[in-house]
Amino acid sequence: MQPSDTARPQSVDKLTDKETSHVTQVSAHDAHSLLGAAGYGTFLLDLGSGQLRWSKGAASLPGMPGTGLPQDRQGLQGFGYGKDSLPLRSFLDRAENRQLPERAGSVFFLQNQANGPECSFELRLIALGQQANEASAARVIGSMRNVTTRRAPSARVDLIDDTSTRIREDRNRLYETLAAAIARQQMEGQLVSYLVIGLDNLDQLNEAYGYNAADEAIETIGSRIVDCLRRDDAIGRLGGSMYGAILKHESADDLSKIAHRIQASIRRDVIETASGPFAGTVSIGVVTLRDAQMPVQEILEAGEDALSAARARGADSVSFHNEDTEQKARRRRNIAVAADIVAAIEENRLCLAYQPVVVSDGSRRVSFHECLVRMIDRDGSILAAGHFMPVAESLGLVRMIDRKVLALAFETLERAPHARLSVNVSPLSANDYRWREIFIQHAAERRDLTERLILEITETAAIEDRIEITSFIDEMHAYGCAIAIDDFGAGYTSFRNIRDLRVDMVKIDGSFVRNILESSDNQIFVRALQAIAKNFDMMTVAEFVETAEEASFLHAMGIDCLQGYHLGKPTIDPAWLN
Repeated sequence: MQPSDTARPQSVDKLTDKETSHVTQVSAHDAHSLLGAAGYGTFLLDLGSGQLRWSKGAASLPGMPGTGLPQDRQGLQGFGYGKDSLPLRSFLDRAENRQLPERAGSVFFLQNQANGPECSFELRLIALGQQANEASAARVIGSMRNVTTRRAPSARVDLIDDTSTRIREDRNRLYETLAAAIARQQMEGQLVSYLVIGLDNLDQLNEAYGYNAADEAIETIGSRIVDCLRRDDAIGRLGGSMYGAILKHESADDLSKIAHRIQASIRRDVIETASGPFAGTVSIGVVTLRDAQMPVQEILEAGEDALSAARARGADSVSFHNEDTEQKARRRRNIAVAADIVAAIEENRLCLAYQPVVVSDGSRRVSFHECLVRMIDRDGSILAAGHFMPVAESLGLVRMIDRKVLALAFETLERAPHARLSVNVSPLSANDYRWREIFIQHAAERRDLTERLILEITETAAIEDRIEITSFIDEMHAYGCAIAIDDFGAGYTSFRNIRDLRVDMVKIDGSFVRNILESSDNQIFVRALQAIAKNFDMMTVAEFVETAEEASFLHAMGIDCLQGYHLGKPTIDPAWLN
């Protein structure tokens, strides 16, 4: 008896469309199940419609923010913040415009704080081309998982587990270890020091091989450091490419030998990664604890200060921390100013001063006003930005200030429907998801507000982070904002930069405007810049114009607008606003 046709197994190429679909669904289900078991949530993003479809159960994976999962492309782009936020947007833009090869992939690490404590997420994306039977744009498949415990933020210490060394679990345990070491040296007279060891050329490694190779190299470096230490020493990863170590030693000379032995172990052999070999060096900052009366937190900070001093000398250097009376006083002042900044933000004591930028034709007609931040002291006095902004920038508080300035600028634009304003955006804020939330909220409700807003970015920031800043500029242009390069000429000046960044305005640094009547060099630079900017249809603004003669001279050179005390001082209560 012959077996029936229905009993015979069919080859895949003879399966019906319905059967093929069933096989595909089963395979996809299996894949999702396997990835889910590994802690991943998977999704498909259609770049044409912006629709994002998640695998079943993704929202319930460990550590996932539940209802906070993005539901479309915009949500995915705004899901996290951090260094990889803008490269993620760039990847999606290039995928949509067919600028990526089929199956091109990338990995991004983002932070998210929408539903409680800050978490780190690993996002893996692969670009897919358009299918033959579809008219939609390219698609992206991806996966996301919580890697907070694997890739802890800089506030934590990821510690190496090595049987030959007493390794602590996190920064809190490092506090305990330091405190115990100080107590022990006071009782026993044992010399103890704290070292911060940092890879010198991390940026080159990332650029050559990518972040995965960098992680491999940093782990190898950690292992080599461990080999140089003794059983009673402790070491922990401080985040990024830095390690902290607490060492016993016999003398300053002994400590110096240990530091140089660590450096020699890193230099001795090439570091092998899956992507290729890498020759690295480390610089080391040293804090001796014998006579230290600093709190543990200050010891940790002093170690990073010493590392910065070592790197300032050049790669593969060692620097011993030596905090004198002036440094201690400066540290105390910084702490006090930082506390004032936070209190002023919480108590709504930051305000704006508006300085006019006028057309250069002598009419004094205002083109726009630049928003300059001021702090209202508790006694009612007004403090200029120079009193607190340097501390804010050095301590990472500038993002909080930029958010407040942006919110205040939008309030002013709402109150004054004919006003046009500019605000400064620091590199940190350009990559700050909270700053973007404030911006997007107002942009969604009132497009006319963003069309009257100019965002000023310093030239140095624009050149150092060109890829990220270019993506930021493109996004802001999409909302109708104009972009200005501030302090042009003070950094890595190149006329090509103006073209590549596609800005709308260049503000010439005041150092080239001061003494322009007497300096032929300044005149040559300003004329060249004006000609280039005009060729690219960009507005030019000269800053720090102090005299009528300078104003007339700059107008004759073709400069569009002028800014300076001669044309108007900043004021927090201008008549046009009332």
